[in-house]
Amino acid sequence: NNLVGFASIVSRISLGLEQYEVFNKDGLESKFYEMGGYSPDVGYVIQIDSLMKLYHWYEMGYLEGITIFLDEFNSLVKHLLTSDTLTQKGTRIPVIELLRNILADAGKVFMTDADISDPAIEFIESVNQDKICYVKNTYNHNQGKPTEEIFSVEDLIKLMKETPKWICPCDWASYANMLKEAIGDENILVIDATTTERYDWDKHDRIIFSPKVIYGVDSTMVRPVFCAYKESTIDAGDMLQQINRNRNITKLYYLFERKSCQNTTYNTLKDAEEDTKDILKWCEKND
Repeated sequence: NNLVGFASIVSRISLGLEQYEVFNKDGLESKFYEMGGYSPDVGYVIQIDSLMKLYHWYEMGYLEGITIFLDEFNSLVKHLLTSDTLTQKGTRIPVIELLRNILADAGKVFMTDADISDPAIEFIESVNQDKICYVKNTYNHNQGKPTEEIFSVEDLIKLMKETPKWICPCDWASYANMLKEAIGDENILVIDATTTERYDWDKHDRIIFSPKVIYGVDSTMVRPVFCAYKESTIDAGDMLQQINRNRNITKLYYLFERKSCQNTTYNTLKDAEEDTKDILKWCEKND
């Protein structure tokens, strides 16, 4: 059925555009916030940083009782609490307050994500903890697929040269461009912060992408995934989201660069226990 009067709030423009295309393709008439203003009689997809565009409509009562969809809910809350853009604009508190008000007045709210953190649960409970239904999906995508750790960039590049099709998530844009240059294939699609065009990933055999893409884009092509991480810009949850942009992984090859040059804090369990005791003694003395 066509849900008249619904809004989807997302943390990334790429996810919003994906939803806008899918909704309209499947007969759910929708508008994208960068392409036009809000209309109460059709769906509306908006990025969270621009939520104040709905303030007038909320004040006029047009958002009361509508359906709200929050895909990638965990990432949405994380973005809401940590976004540099909201810091620079000085709009974090007004956006949080408006979102809470919209959710409180909505008829139905659907939240979905592969992983839900405590802050995300606390956020929605702060709006209304009496009418929340939690549904846990025990299915894990790409579960049981073979993996192999790579221990040097040189070995990673060699394998990527030999493999005709793959995607490769990175946590640095410069890393992505370096890999393309080292592999020497001009047909490799690199997606970084400068990319504005939207691509059909299933039309490209080799793709390297930065945190410009964490979710919101899917590929169904059967191929392996190579991931190369310096471990300094995104967390493990975002890495997992990047890897699963390929929905049919044949094998996962992973390189964590910091691992090879970090010294261990403890060599044995006894070391950790003694250090903990020393800290407790210090606390007792100084407190």
